[in-house]
Amino acid sequence: FVDPLRYPVYATNFLATNQIKGNLFTVFDWSQYAIWKRYPDSQVFIDGRFRTVYPESVLTDYFSVNPLGNDWGFLLEKYPPDIILVPQLPYFQNLINQQDSPFQYIYSDLLSIIFIAKEGVNQDILELMKENGLQYPRDEIQPYFP
Repeated sequence: FVDPLRYPVYATNFLATNQIKGNLFTVFDWSQYAIWKRYPDSQVFIDGRFRTVYPESVLTDYFSVNPLGNDWGFLLEKYPPDIILVPQLPYFQNLINQQDSPFQYIYSDLLSIIFIAKEGVNQDILELMKENGLQYPRDEIQPYFP
C-alpha cells in the first residue's frame, strides 16, 4: 500500500496525465516513489542510491538545506530542474506568488506543490495552462504496488 497522505500519488498522476517531462527536483523521501512513477519521463535530482551515484558535492549541497528555510533557492539555481515536486513547505508556498521566479506554479493538493521551469522542455505545458487545457485526473487512484 502506498499512502497518498505520505507520497505524492495525486501529483505524479497529474504529471503523467499531462505528459510533463524532464529533470525532476523533489525531496529525498519522495525520490524513490518519483522514480517508480515517472521513469523514464523524468530523472530525479537525488535518491536512495546517493552514496553510489551522486558526487559528494551534490550530497553536501542537498543535505545542508534546512527543509523549513529558504536554502531551497540555492539548490534550484545551482541545479536547475524542469519540474519541481515538493511538499507544502513555506519556501515553495511563497514561490507560488513570486512573479520574477523562473518557475511557474501549475498544481497543488493537500500534500504537494508542482512548478515547471518557465524556460525549457515544458513550454507546451505553459501554453496549455494559459488555455486552461491542463487535465486534472478524475479516475480513482489505486494506492497499491505495483
